[in-house]
Amino acid sequence: MRRANWIAGGGVALGAAIAGAATFGASAADNGFNEAQRAEIEALIGQYIEENPDVVFSAVQAAVSKRQAAEEERLKTSVVDNLSKLESVEGGFAAGASAEEARVTVVEFFDYHCGYCKRATGAVMALLDKDPTVRVIFKELPIVTEESREAAKASLAAREQNRYVEFHAAMMRAAGKLTPKRIDRIAEDVGLDVAALRKEMKSPELNAALDRNSELATLVGITGTPTFIVDGEVIPGWNEAKFNELVGAGSDG
Repeated sequence: MRRANWIAGGGVALGAAIAGAATFGASAADNGFNEAQRAEIEALIGQYIEENPDVVFSAVQAAVSKRQAAEEERLKTSVVDNLSKLESVEGGFAAGASAEEARVTVVEFFDYHCGYCKRATGAVMALLDKDPTVRVIFKELPIVTEESREAAKASLAAREQNRYVEFHAAMMRAAGKLTPKRIDRIAEDVGLDVAALRKEMKSPELNAALDRNSELATLVGITGTPTFIVDGEVIPGWNEAKFNELVGAGSDG
């Protein structure tokens, strides 16, 4: 998954642990210890850390786990609060069952240059093919490369020719960068009118739609692709077992 803030959590926690040890020496001075006593305390702290690295590592792990749990809980709450916006077709495309008839609704935020998104595509397409009670809402979130936005606009433009799903799947199967020439070739291969597609891509509404998707992702707390939301349950990244569990769980309700 393309994300930055959770990965940085380990560095933040480690920094906090080191800073805490240094701050202890300063607080010792505030409590009336002289310079020699403070130096001795700091030396003892340093010796303890050197002799007991597992203790420090465990503390860092605990801090990272706590931070991640808090992030996940905030994300879950925010998704529930904004579920109607997330499940809206604005800025994306809905495939499969109608909103009224769907047994389960899957929202996917993705980027055409995201490797994990490409891995997930087969499972998502297979789900649509085999289960007519599933509704999938594709949300373009071009964040990986400069070319991603061009690909996202092309995909949204394909809606006008009723070829979004075919074009989406073909773009996901394509390896490497999706340059304008490659996009045009893929569009032609799936039966799109390339000239009409390019004309539609110039619509200011497409840029506005992508901007709204980005704003929605920021509002909710989505930081990378792919992110799946299955009936309000969040899967950050591609976890096929979890995906199948949540999609399958809907049939029991």
